[in-house]
Amino acid sequence: LGCAREALAEAGDDLALRARIHHDLSWSFLAGSMEAAERHALASLELAERLGEPRGLAQALTRVAELRCFRGRGLDDALFERAIALEGEADLRLEERPSMYYPGMLATVGRLEEARDRAERLYALAEEQGEPARYLPLAALCNVDSQEGAWRTAHRRAEEGLERAEESGRDALVPLFLLAKARAAMLLG
Repeated sequence: LGCAREALAEAGDDLALRARIHHDLSWSFLAGSMEAAERHALASLELAERLGEPRGLAQALTRVAELRCFRGRGLDDALFERAIALEGEADLRLEERPSMYYPGMLATVGRLEEARDRAERLYALAEEQGEPARYLPLAALCNVDSQEGAWRTAHRRAEEGLERAEESGRDALVPLFLLAKARAAMLLG
């Protein structure tokens, strides 16, 4: 964390750089705790608001919404909707779009039908564009299938998600899909 403080000090008055540093630090394993991660996400959001830059603002809104939910404060749909509304003007790759993260959060809070609907549409879009980013809607769909007890489907989606995550170099998601696959296999007998 000392290097984080150094980086922020070195960024000085460069608000865009400070916002990016805070955003990067909002990933809890970098921040040291979920509480620290949320503080960095809020700092990133505050700076992004001041800058008015759509890309950084969309990412900061998404991260704050995720962390609030992970910390037990429920899903803030308004933050996600605001972030998704910025997608058109924010130069974001498909895998960076807030809409790609929303279905996973919907599934996390048990809004399964809405999560499935959104995730299936995003999966089709990613497939149509030849995007390996299908791993994000697959993670949401796997979560939905598991909660509904559709273990064969969850297992199949976990296998595909694992393949897509590895193909995309998204190693952080590999354990998620391995766990989902193992859980489904165990429950299938």
